[in-house]
Amino acid sequence: MPSKVDAFRVFIASPGGLEAERKVIREEIERFNSAFIKENNIVFSSQGWEDVPGGARRPQELINELIVSCDYLILILGTRWGTQPAIDARYTSGIEEEFYLANDCLDRETSPMRDILVLFKGVPEEQLSDPGEQLLKVIAFKKLLEETKQVFYKTFDDLESLRREVAARLRGWARNRSAEKPRVQSEYGERQRNLPPHSLPQQESPRLVDEVPMGRPALTAAERFERKVCKILETDRSLVKSS
Repeated sequence: MPSKVDAFRVFIASPGGLEAERKVIREEIERFNSAFIKENNIVFSSQGWEDVPGGARRPQELINELIVSCDYLILILGTRWGTQPAIDARYTSGIEEEFYLANDCLDRETSPMRDILVLFKGVPEEQLSDPGEQLLKVIAFKKLLEETKQVFYKTFDDLESLRREVAARLRGWARNRSAEKPRVQSEYGERQRNLPPHSLPQQESPRLVDEVPMGRPALTAAERFERKVCKILETDRSLVKSS
């Protein structure tokens, strides 16, 4: 009698400029499946924005529908933070929106999301001395994760060290999964993808939002994030050089 194999989705989130890293993660997932499917009866499938069909809606909404159907999220950041996913968006980049959406899914029993792996690519010292707007936002996000202890992130310096980090996490996920069943059945993903945009979970970005006194205009997402960056740098002048 053939063995039952459980399949789990891994969404790969990243801003532009990390195509080689995205390819390595997909390759490592395939390598894991080939080596361990018989041992674990578990396979992982890589998902990303490339797998999202086009549509007459905000692109990030279409991507979000795929994320809420996934079991894991791997987020990789280098020197770029990305751009706002909409003109009037609450978030400063698609990456920020994807992270908080996945984090919100972790707290919901109806969601298949079970873990988030955040990976920061090492940055040359000369670039840290003059980071620029994009890298400064990446550094600020890294500092926020350290302060809030929301996620235990990892770092990598090259493609081989990235392979090792991904392989180790895949093995850990497989061990955990072998001892439990998915919280929801496989049709959850199909049901989520058929939901209208307003049915998707709506959450604020609690770590990057500053309260605005009553009577003053609300800050834009970009202004909120810039304020947070300034606060971090004011309290830690050595942040850029020590990161």
